[in-house]
Amino acid sequence: MDKATDFATRAREIQDFRCVRFDALPDIPLYMDQVISIVENSLSVFASGESEKILSPSMVNNYVKQKVLPPPQNKRYTREHVAYLLCICILKKVLSIAQIQRLLDLQRQFWPVESAYNRFCGEVEAALSTACLPQKRERRTAYASSARRRSPSPTASIWSSGSSRWTRRNKPAAF
Repeated sequence: MDKATDFATRAREIQDFRCVRFDALPDIPLYMDQVISIVENSLSVFASGESEKILSPSMVNNYVKQKVLPPPQNKRYTREHVAYLLCICILKKVLSIAQIQRLLDLQRQFWPVESAYNRFCGEVEAALSTACLPQKRERRTAYASSARRRSPSPTASIWSSGSSRWTRRNKPAAF
């Protein structure tokens, strides 16, 4: 396959990505390797190569140390932990860990984990769907782009001053 086909296939995969909703996450305590497996499988579409790890045990331990992630109970993780880790792994592509921590702290103050996570999933899916749509290029003429620069507001292009009084011109075609 050529690069264009690979790119189109990858864009389609990302566009079709669906987050695992909170109710579909395991409702039993999990060990770290199980959590990592769930996160890796759920977010595999975002891995840039087969060798790239989306999440590792040391990452999880660092998130707990930095208080981005609540500590596990008896080395077991709940579905709240899995939801947080899925969010962190998606957000760390565009935000720093400190920014993610502030966002999660705000979320904890105002929203239950389940509703905040499900809302996050919907927003991510909508953003990815929009971002991966084929773009139509707007064709502009030299006249259209120069006309936009000359008229700072819609009313300025409708009204013009005559010698001593204001007169109304014809409406431009843009209206």
